[in-house]
Amino acid sequence: MNAKQKAELKALAQVAAQKAIADKAAIAAHKETRKPEAVDKGLHSLALSMAKAEGSYDKALNQVYTAFKDYALAALPIIERMPAHVAALQDIKAVFGEARKPAAIQRVTMLNNIRKIAYGAPATRDTPAQAAQGLDVVKDALNAATSLPALKQALSAMKTEKHAATGVPKTAPKVKAAIVGTAPVKAEEVQIPGTRSEAIKAACRMLAFISTTFLSAGTDAELIGEIEEVSAALIAKAA
Repeated sequence: MNAKQKAELKALAQVAAQKAIADKAAIAAHKETRKPEAVDKGLHSLALSMAKAEGSYDKALNQVYTAFKDYALAALPIIERMPAHVAALQDIKAVFGEARKPAAIQRVTMLNNIRKIAYGAPATRDTPAQAAQGLDVVKDALNAATSLPALKQALSAMKTEKHAATGVPKTAPKVKAAIVGTAPVKAEEVQIPGTRSEAIKAACRMLAFISTTFLSAGTDAELIGEIEEVSAALIAKAA
């Protein structure tokens, strides 16, 4: 290779090097133009506050569920007796007050479902009898759930019989339908049982009929509890 060729190669190399430098500078300049603008400091501060509040909200939701779970676990052995259950429901409503009435109703509803699942429930106009599934099933659901909505969904799935929310009863009120529009029965036409025991048992059957046919667990829980308490006392005397 002569001197002239060497000079040409050197010149070409210099041109290539200069082009590479120019290309690199152009790329850097392009990236610089695409660099996002720095956020306003005030907005950044508010964004930090939002993130902090969100964390506090999540923590509060967890505490809300934990508080209900602790209550439900403690209530399970107590609310087996209907009078104690009714007292607990009334206490929840009183403690929450009018300002927190929707929250109280939510807890009351779930506590009702918890009791039905654990201890079962007699048939009503709208649902067949609920089979008792035991305390362990409810405890497992309470420990598995992480929020009130999750627990509500779990309890709903666990109920053996669903309420007829559409307005069409799952168990037709045949006895009630027969009563409506018929003439009242006169006292002299009623056959009186011959013994004290039979009379008491007949009275208990009548009270049970009134409770399941004409009363609702949602609006007459207190009265249903009183009927169960009276019936238990009468049965004890019938023995």
